[in-house]
Amino acid sequence: MRRQPADRVRQGGPHTGTRSGRNHTTVTYPHLRPGRTAELALHAPNAALLIDFDNVTLGIQSDLTKELRTLLNSDIIKGKVAVQRAYADWRRYPQYIAPLSASSIDLIFAPAFGSTKKNATDIRLAIDAIELVFTRPEIGTFIIMSGDSDFSTMVIKLKEYGKYVIGVGIRESASDLLIQNCDEYFSYNDLAGLTKVPEAGASTRDPWDLAREAVVQMTRNGDVMRSDRLKQVMQQIDRNFDEKNAGFSRFSKFVIEAGQKGVLQVTKLE
Repeated sequence: MRRQPADRVRQGGPHTGTRSGRNHTTVTYPHLRPGRTAELALHAPNAALLIDFDNVTLGIQSDLTKELRTLLNSDIIKGKVAVQRAYADWRRYPQYIAPLSASSIDLIFAPAFGSTKKNATDIRLAIDAIELVFTRPEIGTFIIMSGDSDFSTMVIKLKEYGKYVIGVGIRESASDLLIQNCDEYFSYNDLAGLTKVPEAGASTRDPWDLAREAVVQMTRNGDVMRSDRLKQVMQQIDRNFDEKNAGFSRFSKFVIEAGQKGVLQVTKLE
């Protein structure tokens, strides 16, 4: 069994992670590389990797097979990865089917229909995770590859069953609630060896032009049109984009204003 990760860095500098309560929870912020930590909870030796592919698609840079190999060989993996599954409506991502299969990852088809398309993948992943608790007791660690706050309740339940939960996601859009509930949370780009040094200073681009460009790119790629995904794309185009520099306390307010300006069309899902 592989040893526990020796090094992690918390936000604000190279300090040891904090522990809270009986669970000795350590929160590692998604934009930082692994640093030094104290002890980790004891858990069964095997792990399950469950990928919310819709949520992490935009973190993929080029060579998906290489990125996944780097991730699976990283220190966050404890013991054998007994289950590897990626969840998505694979009609949207045909270009990723071959590299995922080459990495021995099972592709779980979660077709998206109607207004619930956002939740189709989430529900299937959550059901499978809880099922694994009872059908695969040798799995002690769950690696949830997502930044979606909808998984927070699932993470809490897994921890109630004594499982150790590690989150991996895209730094620009990972939910603070999910980060806090996971025992550990890492940046996908850091673990896959894709981290770039951020450029200094605020973005000088017009935020509305940036939003237009992002929408065009998302439309061209047949991407899921969601506000969290929009922010990911905008920050991929311009890493210095921050809605606060445009005078908005939250990105949702920026999106509403963009809709009022005719930059994009906003539709609230029921």
